Amino acid sequence: MTVKRHGINTPYRKDIHYSMASTDHKKMYRRMAYILVLILVFATLLRAPYTPPLTVQSIAKNQPRVFAITLLNEFNFSSPTATYLDTIDPYTYNMRLVYVTEPYEAYAAVQQVNNSAIAFIYDNAFVQDQYIAGAFSYFENNGSIVNATAPTNPLVAVIGGLVIMADSGLYQQALQEEGGNSLNQMYALRLMYDSGVMSQQATQYGLRVEQWGC
Repeated sequence: MTVKRHGINTPYRKDIHYSMASTDHKKMYRRMAYILVLILVFATLLRAPYTPPLTVQSIAKNQPRVFAITLLNEFNFSSPTATYLDTIDPYTYNMRLVYVTEPYEAYAAVQQVNNSAIAFIYDNAFVQDQYIAGAFSYFENNGSIVNATAPTNPLVAVIGGLVIMADSGLYQQALQEEGGNSLNQMYALRLMYDSGVMSQQATQYGLRVEQWGC
């Protein structure tokens, strides 16, 4: 608009030869309109897919077996977070306490049921190992979440109750409150990463690690 209104300066020396070319402004504006329409068409047909935010609740609701096994891995100290080694900034919190014992204590208090985690703790190491193996077997073989709340294996009852708690949305809230700051989502993010669901979504949409983080 400035060029059209005031023109272009002539060369600073008279011995420099130049030529003037006329411009068809109507043609320019038409091309701009064509490009705008093309962009809108591409934006409509090739828009990025909407992916709902991944939460602990969505994993428990859509993949309860995966969530149950993830909790068992945290309890057994065999999850990626529990086995992560880094001399700069390792994860030093107690996975069993954070992800299973404390949330289930809150669940048992609200539901007014016996704390099955206590029954597990008071058994000897041999029996505890049997409970852990039995719990893995139960959930890996698609054991019922509803019926898991009252079996003979106390660890199955604990994990089943936590899956139900997570499905209701209360589990993630409890995790964030454990850290002393309800806005701190580190515990929840690490749990979701350990579940493998974050990696599945990244692979589905072709995202690299630097694009989605860990």
